[in-house]
Amino acid sequence: MPSGQVHSSTTIVTMVATTEAIIIYEASKPIEIQSTACFILGLSIGLIMSPDLDLDKNINFTRMGLLWKLIWWPYTKAIAHRSTISHFPILSTVIRVLYVGLLPTAIALLMGLRIYEAQIYWLLFMALIGLITSDTAHYYQDMTTSS
Repeated sequence: MPSGQVHSSTTIVTMVATTEAIIIYEASKPIEIQSTACFILGLSIGLIMSPDLDLDKNINFTRMGLLWKLIWWPYTKAIAHRSTISHFPILSTVIRVLYVGLLPTAIALLMGLRIYEAQIYWLLFMALIGLITSDTAHYYQDMTTSS
């Protein structure tokens, strides 16, 4: 199984390769820079919100500190490592985003914050696609590397 540092390196390489591909594509067809930035942001988030958050000794807990570890502690206890819920692309990504996002969203709604602008949802979707891309690279690496 690849180490956390190997997974982080893969995420960074995926980010660089994707950015290069977007730049090459953009040279022939203009694309919206905000969407691209949100996609790359989603890839970057993959460095701290990886499928390996189901491990007690995750490298991200050292990087992000005690609060991050406390936020994810129930998740590490409830989810088995490399299970479909923790590692399968799209499904596991959505579960982790919902896990970390539900409380802040509920608080914002209770405070009366409402966002109706469609572009915000599009940009959030692009960030989610970037995170899914990072998770898919992680999953592929786990499945093709022997323990």
